[in-house]
Amino acid sequence: MRFCLFMISLLCMSAVGFAQSNTFVFGNNPALKGGNVSVSMVTSQLDGEETIVETMINPDGSFIVPLEIQQAGIGIMTLMDDRYYLYLEPGNRLQFSFDRTRDKALQVEGDEGASECLCAFGDKFNFATKENSIILAPGTVVLTEHHENLKHLSPDERMAYIDGKRRDELAFADACSDASAAFRDYLKVFVNGKWLSAQLRYVGYQDLNDASKTSFHAAIGDFDLNDVAALDNPGYGVFIDNYLMHRTSEAVNRKLDYFKDWEMLYEYGCNLMEEISGQAREYMLTRLIFTNLNPRKAASMESVYTSMTANLKTPRYLELLEKKWARAFKFAGGSTAPDISFVSEEKKQSWLSDYRGKYVYLSFWAKWCGKCIDEMAASEANRVAAQDKEIEYLFVNVDENRADWLDHPSRESTTGTHVWTPGIKSDAAKTYEIFSLPRYYLIDPEGEFVDGFPKASDPEFVTYMKSLVQ
Repeated sequence: MRFCLFMISLLCMSAVGFAQSNTFVFGNNPALKGGNVSVSMVTSQLDGEETIVETMINPDGSFIVPLEIQQAGIGIMTLMDDRYYLYLEPGNRLQFSFDRTRDKALQVEGDEGASECLCAFGDKFNFATKENSIILAPGTVVLTEHHENLKHLSPDERMAYIDGKRRDELAFADACSDASAAFRDYLKVFVNGKWLSAQLRYVGYQDLNDASKTSFHAAIGDFDLNDVAALDNPGYGVFIDNYLMHRTSEAVNRKLDYFKDWEMLYEYGCNLMEEISGQAREYMLTRLIFTNLNPRKAASMESVYTSMTANLKTPRYLELLEKKWARAFKFAGGSTAPDISFVSEEKKQSWLSDYRGKYVYLSFWAKWCGKCIDEMAASEANRVAAQDKEIEYLFVNVDENRADWLDHPSRESTTGTHVWTPGIKSDAAKTYEIFSLPRYYLIDPEGEFVDGFPKASDPEFVTYMKSLVQ
């Protein structure tokens, strides 16, 4: 099975009508007898929002997936049990020929070589499997495949090792002569961002010799910090997080944490980073504040939020921050949990308020959310150990098709009450702003949100839940 997993991100499903669509993925093979096909693509590197469009395969084996996208990027097509890279641009018509005996069968109008290059790239550099993936998250780069190689090396050897990997992948991107220049540029930004971030995170700059420092600065010089066109590339996002930490750490002469030291990073980013300006600086700072803003930090972040939103010139960044700020208080501890309704396996309607008088651990999930499924399995033992008549574990499925929920094995194997609401456009999902999954809430017996609780798979979960009902 091809597992072309390009990035890990938060998920959001969006149904796109044909009238709104500007990009299509389609195919036909009589061997396909029913089932589903879906295409997913990250639409915002700032908030990690991902559009997923899923359709049924017709009885004759044909399918068409309509998408509405605003910028080029990497998508993943899931067809039956296989996953394939797609390079998507507004206006693409991607024709897919399915053949289980071949692993590459994509034809892309106007850029025939891009998707073939992507899959070859994943095969050659071995980040297409979950175990060897490069995980791109705010402030972090996890190079699982390379940990053992890196930890035994000196700082200068680490620098040389990582830079060698970067150059190998850049050379491969340049060699994709059948793909468009736009695609090759996109891939090179991703490669540079990934490996330069690794250098910033895994190598202590102060420990390098002069030759390695020169090499380091030359590599950083290959990355255009003010390239507005690159801002929606995942490589740029993870690089700019680590670059901000690197430059600030140099100034204060100590290692910093992207989450714990956000105030220091913000101050340095505002006042001292002359090399990043305009929209790129706004992107960097918006990303920092957006990632750190949550109900527990909202009060301490108010002055920074007020100052930043008063000076932002990019409307999209301002809108994202304003929405995140409003959400931080809507679901903060002590706020009343909105009442919502669900449907049981027996098609009976129930309400969240029916559980008033108990602690409710509320979990939203869907079959297409891998993190949800993993968390449900990983936390089962803790839920069993923390069972109590005063605690209700309520799992709300948001798949559009009720049958997908009923047929999923996690419903049977997970301790708790299982209910369903028809998709993320349902009233329940909209009320709780389920634009990403998984999502967890803890609600007290009075129907108010609780702050600071561990998720069910955390080691301290059992002790925490038992302390509530003693």
